[in-house]
Amino acid sequence: MTEEQLGQLMQAKAFAEGHRPRLPEMSQFSAHLQTSADEKRRQIEADVVEVMAFLAGPVTPREITRMIPDANVDNIQNALRRLKSRGIVRTVVITMQRINRKMWVLA
Repeated sequence: MTEEQLGQLMQAKAFAEGHRPRLPEMSQFSAHLQTSADEKRRQIEADVVEVMAFLAGPVTPREITRMIPDANVDNIQNALRRLKSRGIVRTVVITMQRINRKMWVLA
């Protein structure tokens, strides 16, 4: 039996078992998850800008995390990067006790 014949046999058996070659359909639930994730991202970004305006100076992601409930440092860092790409915030390097720190300020 050649490789081609084996492939045809496997394909016929899969077809007989009810497997059909098609892309999976997107469910309503996954569309809802995507929408709610987008809303959460926008809310975190708005909260980050609000906290930065309140603190009015260079801040670290950890300082922002302490001010926003339900947020972790990774979410805050991702939000800061998205805001930076849109030109809303920028990074500055501040030397404290001979250590350079990357901090964020409103643009």
